[in-house]
Amino acid sequence: MVIKFTLTMIKVRVNIQGKEKDFDKVELSWTSEITIEKYLQISTLWLKRRNLLLETMDGLRRVGSSSLTLEPLDKEIKSLK
Repeated sequence: MVIKFTLTMIKVRVNIQGKEKDFDKVELSWTSEITIEKYLQISTLWLKRRNLLLETMDGLRRVGSSSLTLEPLDKEIKSLK
């Protein structure tokens, strides 16, 4: 199935080429084709690991709050883009 991911982070601090930079809001959006098992794995991991973003995103230093939306899309929708 095709999933649209939207990651929203509020009050973000990142290290860019050795310099700390603050952002009020960062939003990333992408689509990916994954299995239902992977969909469930991502959902569970997001809920269980409090510092998931800090542990997995290089250069990310602080996140005030964040949300991850996983929206299933039909393959027909993907082919129209």
